[in-house]
Amino acid sequence: MELMYDMDNLYKLTLEDVKRACKVAGKAFQDDPLTKFIYPDENERKQKLQYAWVMIYNYGIRKGVTYASSSNLEGIIVWLPPKNVYASMWAMMRHGGFYIMRKVGLKIKTLKKNITVFSFEETKHKELAPFDHWYLQNICVNPEEQGKVPSSRWCCGR
Repeated sequence: MELMYDMDNLYKLTLEDVKRACKVAGKAFQDDPLTKFIYPDENERKQKLQYAWVMIYNYGIRKGVTYASSSNLEGIIVWLPPKNVYASMWAMMRHGGFYIMRKVGLKIKTLKKNITVFSFEETKHKELAPFDHWYLQNICVNPEEQGKVPSSRWCCGR
């Protein structure tokens, strides 16, 4: 039995959804090893991690394809088309970087960790996928929804 999803029932995120989407992603990635590396202090991570997604969702909505399972944002996905896979630093700053710095502060140690991670990720990405492709920028599921049986929008195909 094959699961298929009715794409017409997906919820297309708008800029008005970014704040809620960031909260979902912040909760979803609380225990992720990479976020623990960037924000080792649990309290700081709980407070600041949600802001890390502002650039990703703003950029994804404007330059890619960004959907959720419903307007309740149980799960969110961001795909970037080939021409928008690699955003410049200036583009990312325009899509929320300045806002993030105001919200989380400008800790040099945290900034260096972020730059290290993003540089490594971009280098490996270009090395392993040196051709035009759609890029899965982000996928997250609200922790309260993880492990649940898919809703009635899912159907069984043959």
